[in-house]
Amino acid sequence: MTARFFPIFTVCLAMVLQAGPGANAAEPEQGFISMFNGKDLSGWDGKPGWWSVEDGAITSQTTPEKTLTQPNYLIWKGGEPGNFDMRFEFRIIGGNSGVQIRSKLLPDWDTNGYQADIEDGTQWVGCLFEHTRVALGLRGEKSGHR
Repeated sequence: MTARFFPIFTVCLAMVLQAGPGANAAEPEQGFISMFNGKDLSGWDGKPGWWSVEDGAITSQTTPEKTLTQPNYLIWKGGEPGNFDMRFEFRIIGGNSGVQIRSKLLPDWDTNGYQADIEDGTQWVGCLFEHTRVALGLRGEKSGHR
């Protein structure tokens, strides 16, 4: 059996992912394919009750009434890319999240793989982690292949 790897977005406090200027489904930047149509979660798979589209942005949030006991990921099912550049904008209010890249799918919308970290602060945004939370590259560092 061959493992399949997909770009994956994580759930965390009030994480919002949205298409950037000129990057919507109608007019993607030249040379890019839009992964999100700005309207619904077509092409994506996520744990029921955690993901939605609000004001043109992929949205998820935790609250005191709706806590996250285990990470779950929104999984792009629109293809298996070769080499790629991925561009997106995010807004996060509190907490920590990230984008999984070329990750192995695990049960219950979990993954194992590389994560470009996103947080509501300045310490972790732009860091590269492996899913077990091992830092592979911190901000400003250059990392080689292992």
